Amino acid sequence: MESISLCSYAAGGQPDPKSQERESHEFEDQVADVLRSMGFDVRVRFHLEVCGLHREIDQLCIADDGEVVRAECKLKQNDSHVGIEVPLNLWGTYTYLQLVGASNGFEPDQIWVVTNGRFSAAARAFCRAVNQTMQRDFFVLVDGRRLGRLGSRK
Repeated sequence: MESISLCSYAAGGQPDPKSQERESHEFEDQVADVLRSMGFDVRVRFHLEVCGLHREIDQLCIADDGEVVRAECKLKQNDSHVGIEVPLNLWGTYTYLQLVGASNGFEPDQIWVVTNGRFSAAARAFCRAVNQTMQRDFFVLVDGRRLGRLGSRK
């Protein structure tokens, strides 16, 4: 069961530095499996290069109804937190693509930030402000406490 294996990451731990990238990719793959179980067609780890912008996208998810979700996965160690720089960077990429008119089908309806850890108060406040401005749930934050329940969204 995907949600059970995802919960194993919530404990944190101290990985060997050489294995950190491998573990991050495993975490991304497990999140992708859960998103697939929710009915999304998921593309994992691909590069977006447009108008001089180079970004790796962890996951681009497309639902049957055409909803597009970009998921950014952050595997954290020792119960650490995701700071404001993550949603700020994602918002910057989104607005840049809007400004240059180059979304090319990659314009998300939502951006999910998924972590086994926590979110800083600044990250939560930034996402709340964006959601209020856009008058919809554009940013969805899934922390370690919600991670095991992710597959029950749909």
